[in-house]
Amino acid sequence: MSNLQNVNNLLFAQLERLSGEKFSIEEMEREAQRTESMVKISDKIIKAASTQLSAVKIVAEHGDKFAGHLPMIGKD
Repeated sequence: MSNLQNVNNLLFAQLERLSGEKFSIEEMEREAQRTESMVKISDKIIKAASTQLSAVKIVAEHGDKFAGHLPMIGKD
């Protein structure tokens, strides 16, 4: 979960940076592009975490039904 917290912290830090600093037009364009890239990457990270959470929920609720097809379940 710390990775998602890191994403959250980075996004809020960027928001503070955008609202707190004075930028020239060129600097603001660069920061806007940087922010857009951060948001796109963050979105992918959040979607991957959501997919993992969905998989964990399915295994927790229905794992016994397909455990034989998933040999990695139960291995340490």
